Amino acid sequence: MQYIDGITLDEHLKKHAPLSLDVAINISIQILDALGFVHNKNIVHRDIKPSNIMILPSGHCYLIDFSIGFKIDPNTGMTRATKTGDHLGSVQYMSPEQKQNMKDVDQRSDIYSFALIVCEMLSGAPEAQNLIASKSKFPEALKKVIERASSYKREERYLNVYDFSRELKQVSFASLPFLDTPSKAVCNNILCPSANWSPQGYYRGAYFIEESTEPFCTNCGNKLTYQCDSCGSPIENTKFCGGCGSQQFDVPECIKCHSFLKKEDMNADTESNGCEKCRNKKPIIPISPPKIDDGFDDDIPF
Repeated sequence: MQYIDGITLDEHLKKHAPLSLDVAINISIQILDALGFVHNKNIVHRDIKPSNIMILPSGHCYLIDFSIGFKIDPNTGMTRATKTGDHLGSVQYMSPEQKQNMKDVDQRSDIYSFALIVCEMLSGAPEAQNLIASKSKFPEALKKVIERASSYKREERYLNVYDFSRELKQVSFASLPFLDTPSKAVCNNILCPSANWSPQGYYRGAYFIEESTEPFCTNCGNKLTYQCDSCGSPIENTKFCGGCGSQQFDVPECIKCHSFLKKEDMNADTESNGCEKCRNKKPIIPISPPKIDDGFDDDIPF
């Protein structure tokens, strides 16, 4: 199986909960995209919970553990718990219908479970009512999305994850009102796979997207920037804003040798340990000048 060198969302939440709205929506859109792919195959995950979501250092997320996944198509037996009365999964995140009958579920059960995870990312607890009842901390549009996705009656929930994801994106779009038309954007995540990497693997600059309407980078999940934070000028393919000169993205360098960095050195202490290029440099051994024998002997025995 593929090795995922990251941590679970559960571990991340224990250290950083509650998460900012941008980060929570970023993670949500990635996982809903994965769920959409799964649901299109008529598979219900049935065990959506933070420990079944993994996050890479770059911000990319994975949905894992389909051990009790249920295929709705009756012609294939891709399930381990289909009998009435079976109760597998995590009760804390389980939909009401799944608690009653493990077999009587569809994609809306996963939507319910993930809605509770969104609540946990934002409020610290997987309880939708706490977030919905909050007076001012969260946008009203977000509360309505969560209320619908976590409805006790599944017929009142979103029919599919794409509708759920689309409305979450609209909450994020609120701060970017011009995204109704494609615009140039930049992903300034220094670990983005689509960034400007040299053939030798050195980071040389940010990832620019010529025409985008997405709030987040589809390659790493980082929030995209469409305008200069300082003056509001449109993004250009340059390190510095053409309107005010402020820096639009950072290109980390080794503190010792000022070289570009590879991924493994991005978060390393290059001041003390240097970068890969520093470490691979051969030490300079001083060459002593040759000894010249001028034939002089002063007869001193030492």
